[in-house]
Amino acid sequence: MATKIDLDRLDKKITALSKALANLGKGTDGKDLLLIIRKPGWTTIAELGFTNAMLDTAAIQVRALEATMQGLKGAAAKVGGKAVTRKAAPKKAAKPA
Repeated sequence: MATKIDLDRLDKKITALSKALANLGKGTDGKDLLLIIRKPGWTTIAELGFTNAMLDTAAIQVRALEATMQGLKGAAAKVGGKAVTRKAAPKKAAKPA
């Protein structure tokens, strides 16, 4: 069985991850990137390919993290015997690339 020290460590890790994810979602990185790439002559065809690949990879990592957190929460609820359900904000439709 987990000790109080174990649970305190988990609490700190979960809180830190939650804060990091919240801050990531509120950042202006995406808006800043859009301002940069809209300038004429921004990049070459090769750099455009690299940028597309990096953005695709970032999107895959976000989906994987979402699945990981849902699985972890579901498993923890089964062990603890109590599921926690929160109403999620509606997702915006993705713009076609």
